[in-house]
Amino acid sequence: VKVGSRSNEVRHGSFNAKGELPGWDGRTTRVRLELRNGHLDVWKKKYWFGIREIGMSGKQHIATDNISLHRPVTTNVGDTGSELVDGKADTYWTSNYRKSKIEISFKGMCALDHVLIDWVDNIQGFQTVLYLVGGGIHDGSARGSYDRVDLAGLGAQLKIQLRGSNFYSIREVSAFGTCFSSRDIFKMKITSGFAEPDSKYSTYVLNDIGEIIDGFECESCF
Repeated sequence: VKVGSRSNEVRHGSFNAKGELPGWDGRTTRVRLELRNGHLDVWKKKYWFGIREIGMSGKQHIATDNISLHRPVTTNVGDTGSELVDGKADTYWTSNYRKSKIEISFKGMCALDHVLIDWVDNIQGFQTVLYLVGGGIHDGSARGSYDRVDLAGLGAQLKIQLRGSNFYSIREVSAFGTCFSSRDIFKMKITSGFAEPDSKYSTYVLNDIGEIIDGFECESCF
């Protein structure tokens, strides 16, 4: 999501100048800076961009949306798993298999902050927590004995592997973060492909393409 450009920049000085961009509302997990139209340095004549320091100030926010609530779940125990995401304290899921797994599919690509595992009794065995995109690990993993996993990253699916116990009993699995729709991702990809997205022509074209994307009718666009 584009939050600023050169038109928003406040410059201090001319030679070896300092540029400052105002902040924005909304939670942010990553920032990408795109550099274009550089100037060849006057000394070595081979560098188009020279940056001494990038500084950012802000306030840390903890994601509060439970993005796993009522989402599709598959487990190694037949047609079970909905108990893990129903938001109810009086239901729970059990497995008598030493090697067990839980997979929860999110509504789109999500920026995750942490995962809570609400055990019926004490923590049983150890767990490997994975964030998946297209079935493959995307942003690393965590392994240990958890009731809370602080693992920030991107994923379209949460996978929890359960090992080290002959029995597992879990009341709820809650993943907290923010999800992006397919439309949002299309718009971000298209904007990043323009050399000068802030030009009058690019703005016109991007707005036109954005309206077309908003008009998509598909089950995964939501």
